[in-house]
Amino acid sequence: FGCARHSPNSSALHSLARKLRSPCRIFNIVYMISIIVPIYNREQTLRKCVDSILRQTWQNFELLLIDDGSHDGSGAICDEYARKDNRIKAFHKKNGGVSSARNVGLEHARGEWVSFVDADDFVGEHFLEYFFMHGCDADLLAQGITIVDANDLAIDIKREHDDCLTGVNIIDYALKGIQIDLFGYNVCKLFLRSIIVRNHLRYNEDIQQREDVLFMMEYLQFVRRIITVNAHQYYYWKPALGKQYRSQDHIGLNMRLYRTMLKARYAEERRREIMGLFYGYILGNLFFTDNIVPKGQYIEPFIQQFYAYRHVLPFWWYRKKMMPFVLFFRLFDCKALYVQTLRMIAKI
Repeated sequence: FGCARHSPNSSALHSLARKLRSPCRIFNIVYMISIIVPIYNREQTLRKCVDSILRQTWQNFELLLIDDGSHDGSGAICDEYARKDNRIKAFHKKNGGVSSARNVGLEHARGEWVSFVDADDFVGEHFLEYFFMHGCDADLLAQGITIVDANDLAIDIKREHDDCLTGVNIIDYALKGIQIDLFGYNVCKLFLRSIIVRNHLRYNEDIQQREDVLFMMEYLQFVRRIITVNAHQYYYWKPALGKQYRSQDHIGLNMRLYRTMLKARYAEERRREIMGLFYGYILGNLFFTDNIVPKGQYIEPFIQQFYAYRHVLPFWWYRKKMMPFVLFFRLFDCKALYVQTLRMIAKI
């Protein structure tokens, strides 16, 4: 199956799944999948989440429930499930955030593949199986995601296409995924544990927001092939999109994401697109975003790395929201004035 391109419609995909299970099953390749669920005060949704995982058609998995210092009954629920099913392991730790909980899961995972599920979400019964519909010869397997409201009604679907990506197409996949806000969702992907272990990859526990994007960027450096599947069996609870996060160093994070992405294979062939993307993000941070680190210290590094891209705002959001500034930079193409404007707007 390798990298042959497939494009069956959704009904054909479901029919094939029922008849053949997956290409990997045809060759009796039934991989162990480690499913990591970070949990903090989720007793209202945890049973639904775990039950949906236990209904999987792909039954060769271990389920790692990481209780991140919950104050409600979440920890007791984890222990209850662990007693009933030997595939389930419960871990209890002092509260340290979702990244630290996922890292505990990575330390104890034993499967060939690793998947993440949030405790307030749930998955369809074919969630794991559909990852392997077009084979297993890849470093990353991905499907789409369904966003649901409090009544479990789908209100948005972020889709993937059936495809196999190699070379510079991997960079294009990342660039597009960042634009449509799908790249950073770790929960609808399978990661090779061997890559994680060999390269000592972990979630950054100092970051409260977009830590999943950073993990994806770091993982991407070691990816040679990605298989994407036109399925969206992960159900993401919409209220989670409105989480309140502590302010953080957004500019520093975007600088790090930019440098990390440039380390990926074939990134040099898309340097202009990558720099244009992060020019827009960081400019937006300088103008509109609270930053716990003074913005002034980023002005000079920003100018040095991105000045050549001052006329490149690749996405409609930036063109619309920053039009006065873009027009200013075009009319007054003077570096000193450009620097002074950034300093003024960043309130230095």
